[in-house]
This record gives sequence, C-alpha cells and structure tokens, in this order.
Amino acid sequence: MRYIPRLQPARPALIECFNEKSFMEKTLLRPIVMAVLASFTLYGCSAANHRPNFERLEPSADTFSITVDVPAGYHIEADTAYRPRSWSCPAFLGDTGVVVGLQPKGVISRPDSAAVSYSFEIPLRIVNSGCPLFPQRPTLTLVGPGGKSDKAKEEIIIFFPDDIWGRFWGHGPLTSLQQYRRCSYVFDTPSGRGGVSKTISCNTYDAERKRIVRETPRFAWSELQGKNIHFTFELEPEDNPRDPREWVKTPEGYRACAKQGSDFFCTEPPRFRQFKMDGQLCDVYPACTLTES
Repeated sequence: MRYIPRLQPARPALIECFNEKSFMEKTLLRPIVMAVLASFTLYGCSAANHRPNFERLEPSADTFSITVDVPAGYHIEADTAYRPRSWSCPAFLGDTGVVVGLQPKGVISRPDSAAVSYSFEIPLRIVNSGCPLFPQRPTLTLVGPGGKSDKAKEEIIIFFPDDIWGRFWGHGPLTSLQQYRRCSYVFDTPSGRGGVSKTISCNTYDAERKRIVRETPRFAWSELQGKNIHFTFELEPEDNPRDPREWVKTPEGYRACAKQGSDFFCTEPPRFRQFKMDGQLCDVYPACTLTES
C-alpha cells in the first residue's frame, strides 16, 4: 500500500500571526518581540508548516480498512487527519499533525455490476518528528462526473480512550460497520446566478433503506484494529427541487413557478416561468424542453 500526503496550504508565518511592523515601530518592545518570534519560529509556526514526505513516517502494522461501493461513473477520494493525543508529545510545543491523502488499496469494477468498489487501509498510528499520531477524522468524498457540484463529503469521527468528547458521548460499542448512504441531486434557480444550480447531497439510512439515522459515524480507536467499515453509496433515480414549494412536477418534468410578490411559491392554479440551464432557455427540468403554451 502506498500512502500519499495531501499537501495543505501552509499556515500563515508568524510574521502574519503577529503584526511585526507595528511591534517593530516600538523600539522598547523590539527585544521582547524578537525573543517571542524566535521561540515561536522554533516551536510553533515552523512545525505547523512542516509536511514531511510520507516515506519518513512510520505506519504501524495495526490497521483498519474502509471499503466503499459507489455507483458506476463515480469515484471516491479519501484522506485522514492524523493528530497527537493530548499527552503523547508533552515536550513538543508545535503542531505535528498531518493530513494524508490515501491511495486505494484496491478498485474492483465488474462488467455485470452497476457499482465500483474501493478499499483503503489506514494505519492506527504513524510517527512524525518522533511524535506518535493517530487517525482522527477520515474523510470520504464521493465525486461524480459533473465536477464540483457532484461532490459529497462523508466524515468519520474516531474517539481516543482518553478523549473528553468520547466520554461525553458515552461511547460504548462501535457504530455499525455497515453504513448506507442514499444520494440525490438537488436543484434550484438561485436569483442572480443566471441558471440552474445543482448539487449532490446524501442521507444516512438503515440497512432496510427505510429510515434516516444519525449522520456522522463515530468509532472508538481502541476497537478499530482489524475492522472494516463498509460504506454503500446509492443514487436516487430522480433529482429533487431544493424547495418543493417553488416547483410543480408534471408528466414532462419539473416546472418552475412564477414570482408572486416577494417569493416564487406556487399558487393554485400555478403560473410558470422559464429558466436557463447550460445557457439555454427552458420550461421543464431536467430535459430543458420548451412547451407550446
């Protein structure tokens, strides 16, 4: 397995954290400021900007895995933030955390299947600058064929045994290792944007796909070794309007209601308006057909 660091924008240098110019203009404070700058450059900002090559990190042999099934034509991007535990690096004042982009350990696409399966293996510990780091918030991004609007993120929260939030949540057994997401495209015609805006959103369902459950899966770090978390992403067959009060579903598709006073809420009988999609004038979504009326 190959681990690839996902480079993050460097944090502002300390000269941006402190207004050095305003301090330096005060001669009496110059020695104090220089001492503070030196200490923070050594222990703070320089460490926060440090993004080592992953070859220099030491992934543990203890791992857990994530398997993700997505509709054909979609793919998964994955990363995880590694952070030290509160007591693990008491002598180090800087931020040694890293965000790691994960290469799939395997991708399976069968001609007879409408889904593609991705698998990722995640070490339960790595080492950065001598500091042990632990996975804190793995993130899965479902990416569709349409670009930025076709992205939906899924986060996983991992609690450490001594984590105050873990105690607060009263975490006991693992959240279900089987996670189901039903995704749909939501469309709208926001004022001033010149056309239809479409984004993808996902809800968490139970195994029978009948009931929406808690959105964010939470796991105890000590219980994850050797476990596999399996996500299944499914796509609804139809797009849905962001606000159903502004659209009427017809046999041809959705029609947008004309503005009434200060809003676009539909009346009875409804009055319709045209809208733009991909630069074309349309009466019906998503086919963008023009009616004769």
